[in-house]
Amino acid sequence: RSALTARLQRGGDEVVHLRRQVAALSPAATLARGYAVVQDAAGRLVTAPGDVAAGDPLRVRLSGGELAARVEPAAGAAGSAVAAGA
Repeated sequence: RSALTARLQRGGDEVVHLRRQVAALSPAATLARGYAVVQDAAGRLVTAPGDVAAGDPLRVRLSGGELAARVEPAAGAAGSAVAAGA
């Protein structure tokens, strides 16, 4: 009986550990750490400045909600900057 109880306890501890790992790796946890998911008007992920052009609308998903943004040319840079709006 005590061996079974100990085994069940270890199994429960492992479940708790795995739940914490899943929570830490979830997209929501990543956003909560300050990252964002940026998509173009078609819903494709934007992963590099070359994925968009000046004037393109963007959807920016953050931990606390979403922003609408538009790409603006960066002054003196090869990439683009983003102007966020409501």
